[in-house]
Amino acid sequence: MSPDSQALEDLLYGSDLGDEAEGSELGAGGGGGPAGVEEGAAADNAPTAVSIQEPMICAGCGEQVCDRFFLLAAGRVWHGACLRCSHCQCELQTHPSLYWRDGNIYCQQDYCRMFGGGQCARCFQPIPASALVMRSGELTFHPHCFSCQVRSDVPPSHDPQPKPHLTEGESVFVFNQQ
Repeated sequence: MSPDSQALEDLLYGSDLGDEAEGSELGAGGGGGPAGVEEGAAADNAPTAVSIQEPMICAGCGEQVCDRFFLLAAGRVWHGACLRCSHCQCELQTHPSLYWRDGNIYCQQDYCRMFGGGQCARCFQPIPASALVMRSGELTFHPHCFSCQVRSDVPPSHDPQPKPHLTEGESVFVFNQQ
């Protein structure tokens, strides 16, 4: 067992922070989800080393973290109850994922609502941040909405050989190549 694995096992199964040898590093099971990648995308759930040579300070409340268990999200240490969505203030310690953007942490619902895919230029319905989209210029479409205005039975997104198209306003026009 590697020293890092042993330190993580000690942390998870009963060793108090004060019992560790000076200079050892502990892995902390992070916030459990996508904190930090591409500012909002999913993060790697691998344990991250946190030095305990100096007191760990909670990024939420600014107090020292003396708890046996703590969270590591967006590269910072948190008390479980202090890791909260920057928008709705819900506790994130039990959420399966969290998102980080511009220095703020969000729950999935608020992140998708605030920074999601916007709305479809054809049907004007919301597009979830995780959904596949078709883009033409500045316009964003659901894949099933990205079709020719004149001949709606000829969707350019589903053709094996994509056809040249033109967008004008919210309309898509496919050039007939016969």
